[in-house]
Amino acid sequence: MSALSGRRIAGDHFVIYVRFTLNPGMREAYLALVKPVLEGIASDPLCKTTIVHTDDENPDDIVLYEIWEGTRERFMREETVKPYRADYARTLPSLLAKPAEAHWLRPTAEWYSAMLPTDGPA
Repeated sequence: MSALSGRRIAGDHFVIYVRFTLNPGMREAYLALVKPVLEGIASDPLCKTTIVHTDDENPDDIVLYEIWEGTRERFMREETVKPYRADYARTLPSLLAKPAEAHWLRPTAEWYSAMLPTDGPA
C-alpha cells in the first residue's frame, strides 16, 4: 500500500456532513445550543469523532462533521431520540436561514491526522 492510499476502514461506519446557514448573528447561539449534544455524544462509544466547523469568511455558516460506527438506520432509530438532543431539535429551526443541507457518506479510507491533541475533549 502506498503512503497516499490510506488505511481501509473496518466494519460499518458512516459520516454525517451537515451544512447550516444560520440567520445573521446566530453563530454563538448555535454553538451554545449544540454544546449539550456534543457533551452527550462524547461518551457514546459508537461516535468516533465530531467536529464543528465555522467559516471565517461566512460567519453564518456552520459545518457539522460526525463519524459513527453502525448504520444510518440504527442512528435514526436510537440516536435521534436521546434526551440531550431534544432542545437542539426543537430550537434549531428558529436559528436557520434555510433548511440544513445534510449528506450521509460512507468512508472508504483514512489517513492519520495530528490536528487535535489526544488528551480528551476541550
